[in-house]
Amino acid sequence: MLRRLFCLLVLALVFGGGVSQAGIQKWKSAVRAANPLHWYQFNEATGTTTATDGGSGALNGEYRNLVELGQEGLLGPGQAVRFEAGGQNDVLWTQGGSVGGEEWTAEFIIMKMSTTEAQALCDSSSYSLRLIGWGSAEELGYTQYGVIDARFTAVAGGNLVAPVGQWIHVVYRRSAGQIDLFINGVQVGTGSTLIDCPIDSFGGRAASDSDGMDGFMDEAVIYDHALTDAEIAVHAATPFLPDVGAIVVQPQDGAVDVPRDTVLR
Repeated sequence: MLRRLFCLLVLALVFGGGVSQAGIQKWKSAVRAANPLHWYQFNEATGTTTATDGGSGALNGEYRNLVELGQEGLLGPGQAVRFEAGGQNDVLWTQGGSVGGEEWTAEFIIMKMSTTEAQALCDSSSYSLRLIGWGSAEELGYTQYGVIDARFTAVAGGNLVAPVGQWIHVVYRRSAGQIDLFINGVQVGTGSTLIDCPIDSFGGRAASDSDGMDGFMDEAVIYDHALTDAEIAVHAATPFLPDVGAIVVQPQDGAVDVPRDTVLR
């Protein structure tokens, strides 16, 4: 009976929530290899006010008081934060402005929780990358304030609307005179309007109570170069690829004389 419970536990870990947590080391290795400029992992303990930048830019941020840390993320327990469209008090604020240049990449692991228009993933006084764009029929988009609320053109019938209640990997990439949109490693859209990459705040706008994100953010990574299609595909897949030895169970398989009231874990 105990061996059967052990097998069921392993199946639950492999085919349930344990897979995503098991891929955390592969994800971190892939991101490090791509040389991030800014990397916010949102894994600080509840009550922390400083968000550590794991990239070469070393731009630590400040969690405003409504940000809920310690949330269950795609990469495991305590790996995400919850934003609830709470305005300026519900963002990660870096005061970093924007990343300019002909090439940049913004990469996120997120879960959208409502379709309230509009929602900003990251923002500055001049630009915004949006989980839901203004007047975009719930599609992802981007903004240059005072100039345009840009919409993507779908690529090969790609779906430009992020699902509700599902973890997804999202990439905005500026290169070759355009901005491309990838969801779960697949290019779904492209845009000809060019902007810099905003990094002043994540989860909403630091200078306004409008356009706050309603959802969870597990990772936000900014690069000052363009990731390749192959790199984006690998990054999207790694959270679902188990790390060797990542799953540890108690009691061990084959153990004898185990008390009947032992808690399986």
